Amino acid sequence: SGEDFPDKVFPKGNYVLKVGRAKQCQNSRSNHNGFVELVGYWTDEVGKREKIFYYPKIKGYRLDWCRIWGRDCGKGAADAFCRLKGYTEAKSWEIDPDIGLRSPTYVIDSGQICNQSFCDGFKYITCTSERKISDAYKRIFFNWNIYACSFTDTSHFTLSKPAYIHKLAIWYKWSPGEKTVSYVLYRNNRVFLRGVFRKGGCDRYQRMWCSGEDFPDKVFPKGNYVLKVGRAKQCQNSRSNHNGFVELVGY
Repeated sequence: SGEDFPDKVFPKGNYVLKVGRAKQCQNSRSNHNGFVELVGYWTDEVGKREKIFYYPKIKGYRLDWCRIWGRDCGKGAADAFCRLKGYTEAKSWEIDPDIGLRSPTYVIDSGQICNQSFCDGFKYITCTSERKISDAYKRIFFNWNIYACSFTDTSHFTLSKPAYIHKLAIWYKWSPGEKTVSYVLYRNNRVFLRGVFRKGGCDRYQRMWCSGEDFPDKVFPKGNYVLKVGRAKQCQNSRSNHNGFVELVGY
């Protein structure tokens, strides 16, 4: 077989596939149509229901970025808000930083009000009832911990079997104005992937420490991997065996 993994929606329509060399199989049983296979799901069978909430509020206050005071921030608070509104989860969201002084925020689990300059809220949350393949996502690898960090630019991890990786993330000390950092991922000593981490969720108190996230959405074959980050500001410590903090999410 010849295989590719587009991982995208194909709109309804008539499609013609042209292969670079005329060596694709066809015969009378296929009506002389080249053999082709599509694997996925019909989008109208997913049961999708979505709504965007701009500057979401609870009881007159802006929704706080964290579900619990200083913990389970971003997705955790967004998911809780969507469930409160009758949806299953949050599909997307965006932080609205440092709004607490002008617009106090409401911590959804405890009802606490955050009215300090460091309090973050949401610019929007997209709530959905869509059930899809992401329901199967889980952590494939995770070596983070809560202890003090030193710096590195290198992480190692091993996959004993192929895995579809949706998200690749690191814990990184971002400089003021810095929003991206490049990386190279090696598999068995050969370049496997080049990409860019984008600044994600941050520690509530040490605001320079934030995740760096990329979404490869591709199969990682089994093997030994080395991740090299463009700047040596990735967290590591003795609890991680001096291996840079890295997270893989997929299935």
